[in-house]
Amino acid sequence: MRSILLFMFLPLVYGFLLDTNKIQSGNQPMPQNQYLKVSEFFDSKTVLQNGIQQARMETNELRHDMDNKLTLLTTQIQQILGSFNQQISKNDTIVELQDKYGDLLDNFTKLQNKYIHLQDKYVAQESELLFLRNKTTSLERRVTDLDHLKSVQTIKNEFELQQQVQVLKSETHVLTVNEQARRQDFQALYNLTLNLGKKADKLDEKIQKSDLRSNISLLDIRKEIDDLVINQTNLTNTKVQKIVHDTNKSLALINQQIVKTNEKVGLTACMDTNGNRASGSILKFHDVSTSYNIHNLQAFQNTGKFKCEEEGLYLVSAWIFARPAPYLAILKNNNLIGRAYSYDSTSHNSATFVGVVNLNVNDFVWVQTDTSTNVYNHPRTSCLTIIKIK
Repeated sequence: MRSILLFMFLPLVYGFLLDTNKIQSGNQPMPQNQYLKVSEFFDSKTVLQNGIQQARMETNELRHDMDNKLTLLTTQIQQILGSFNQQISKNDTIVELQDKYGDLLDNFTKLQNKYIHLQDKYVAQESELLFLRNKTTSLERRVTDLDHLKSVQTIKNEFELQQQVQVLKSETHVLTVNEQARRQDFQALYNLTLNLGKKADKLDEKIQKSDLRSNISLLDIRKEIDDLVINQTNLTNTKVQKIVHDTNKSLALINQQIVKTNEKVGLTACMDTNGNRASGSILKFHDVSTSYNIHNLQAFQNTGKFKCEEEGLYLVSAWIFARPAPYLAILKNNNLIGRAYSYDSTSHNSATFVGVVNLNVNDFVWVQTDTSTNVYNHPRTSCLTIIKIK
């Protein structure tokens, strides 16, 4: 192996004269003596032997030196071959990256088109948000107008409407914050698009200069771009849908509260007959003096039980004039709300009850006696009042 390598690389280091015909011997005269003396022969032989011995020593030294140089040269050649293999692999990578760069430019163009589409959707969403703001402003004006209405519960209704306005303002603030968040999302997407364009330009410069030394995973870049566009689109659509849903829901609740606030429910009715009432008797109030939005008035007069048609908070007030001292119970669906009684049993007295109860639709409220008593019905001295206050 060393002989082969020496044969291959020795011409790179040393030069040999192979054509001996170019050697010029010159014109030397022939010796006059045609015969060689023995002493001269042995002297020449001795000189020749010494020269051969010296040549052998020089040859051995040269062989040892050449072996060392050949070992070093072999190591260097192996390193150079390894470097050549890496360079060839990198050159192949550059050709492959040029193809990938073309695909990257196509994907970048698609991303720009998607960004333009998202901008159009954002403009449409801003228009929808402006419509919602206008609608909110209209509702605020309606609530402001409602503040000027006068009714039995004017002060309380005004406080409730102010609360609704505060809720509406809070929701409007939430809409504004969400709009700003969407603007930031679009700004982030736009910045990402610009950064991607800069990266593509830098990649082009590196490919043209053949200085690219690292592998770029095009599939990862493409997936990252597509995932980012999809996530931003889904996030934006989800936020917009949630804002629209929450706004519609809030507006519906506000409208419902306004309708309920404006709708008055109340009843005042009195007993129109005298007489004894046994313990546990339900008192009936036939003489109705005031009624608002009571649709089952006939049933109330016949049974003495008030049926709730609109859920809410109700004020219940009852006063009964009787002798001996009346003991009364006010019930809701057979559940005791409260009692009223008079301490004087020697003459006619009034037992009065005032309380607040929360009623659901189809709940019943009535007044019944706890003890036997004689009701005295001087004009409207034994009555029941029920008013919806919220």
